[in-house]
Amino acid sequence: MNIYCYFNIYAVEIQEGEKMKCYRNITTDEVVYKEEAEEYVLNRLGITVIPKGQNGEMTVEQIENIESTIEWFFSGNWIEEEIKGVEEPSVFELINEECELEDV
Repeated sequence: MNIYCYFNIYAVEIQEGEKMKCYRNITTDEVVYKEEAEEYVLNRLGITVIPKGQNGEMTVEQIENIESTIEWFFSGNWIEEEIKGVEEPSVFELINEECELEDV
């Protein structure tokens, strides 16, 4: 079963039992998944990277600078976490739970 988590404008698919690494802002509770961190940071900082290497690829120096920028960006009010996918309850389980609550 696939689980979809929605944080801000991102939808991330998490397989049941899979762990996803993310950054969580401790003041705003905003979540950014590691796989989206590069795009998020560059967009937030207004940085556009034009590949300078052969065949339109980034150079080693560009890649290292991006990695350092991401590390710097998330070093402030952000903590690194793992989110584990959990199985969503079935419709039957939800209805059964609601009926039990009405009986009380």
